[in-house]
Amino acid sequence: MIYDQIEQAYSIASQSFPGDLAALATAKNVSITTSCTFVKRQHADLFVQLGIVTPACGVYLTRVVTAVKSQTHRDVTGAAVFDYYATDPDPVKLAKQVELAAEALLKSVDRLCGGDIIYGAGVLDDSITVELSDGYEQTVAPNYWRRALVRFPLYDRDTGL
Repeated sequence: MIYDQIEQAYSIASQSFPGDLAALATAKNVSITTSCTFVKRQHADLFVQLGIVTPACGVYLTRVVTAVKSQTHRDVTGAAVFDYYATDPDPVKLAKQVELAAEALLKSVDRLCGGDIIYGAGVLDDSITVELSDGYEQTVAPNYWRRALVRFPLYDRDTGL
């Protein structure tokens, strides 16, 4: 259940995100970086320390709720996160990039709904949140960093072990 939700979210986002971000950048007439390294089970604080090439996006769950398994299945709600992190020497360009990246990640959430493993993602009103943060690192170039946390529920039915 937890493993499957992460794998499915990673698969869809890593495949569709670059094209979605490029389409948004073209539509908005903005020149930004549209490539992204996707990382399973790691948040930005960790993958930056590990030296993962950025921009990068961590895919992980922070919690899961469920009930006792019936004889055939268990319904599961996972609290999933797409954790996008980027740096750039131009803070304005970076802000635009991260804002559009958050929108592209929302398109990935839309694609998760109705998949083979997951039957819903962020389908309730106000169930998806996007948090943006930024910062400045005086001693490390490029000096500006920005982060988008896209948090959403994933619903699946576990019929395995």
